[in-house]
Amino acid sequence: DEISNGVARKGIEVVEDENTEVATAGDDDFIGPPLPVSDDEKDAWNLPVSSEVELDAHGKAVISLDVDHSGSRVITGSTDYTVKIFDFNGMKSDFKSFRTIEPSEGHPVLSLSWSPTGDAFLVVTGSAQPKIFNRDGHEEGEFVRGDMYIRDMKNTKGHVTSCTGGQWHPSEKGCAITSSADGTIRVWDTWNMTQNTVIKPTLKKPGRISVTAVTYN
Repeated sequence: DEISNGVARKGIEVVEDENTEVATAGDDDFIGPPLPVSDDEKDAWNLPVSSEVELDAHGKAVISLDVDHSGSRVITGSTDYTVKIFDFNGMKSDFKSFRTIEPSEGHPVLSLSWSPTGDAFLVVTGSAQPKIFNRDGHEEGEFVRGDMYIRDMKNTKGHVTSCTGGQWHPSEKGCAITSSADGTIRVWDTWNMTQNTVIKPTLKKPGRISVTAVTYN
């Protein structure tokens, strides 16, 4: 037996080689159940996903929704042609909406957007005429339908075929934008329900191009 460099050795000769690899403890060497994961590692985005409720309101797929800027109300649109308005402050334990509206009979609700002040919202359906409703779901106005027999879409007063999307301007209450399968994007005056600007995207080859979506940055 001998003691060398503070290490007790008992009848064992230790030979060190420069090519010898020294193993270090790693994940593969850990024995036992895994260590608990901290809350920060579980959710790096700190989203409140610990619980949820199901707003079981529509009979078909929900394809559009928007939450007002105060966070107190949410509107949902579906392929069952209806819009439902939920008020979180007045919601009961059954989580039901307090109002159901059908903006355009027989047309799915494709896009919903609250005004920047939250007192009205824009509804875009498969029809050619988007509508505006107040906060409680009462219709305030409908955008004009264009003349489908005019060849140049820039000369029409509104969309002539089904709309595909839309959004209220994020800061200007008097302005909204919509897109349509007629190949145009239209900027609207929401005070007077009239269009201000017509944007017509084009490709290198001539022909009408359907605009499938539109949004403000």
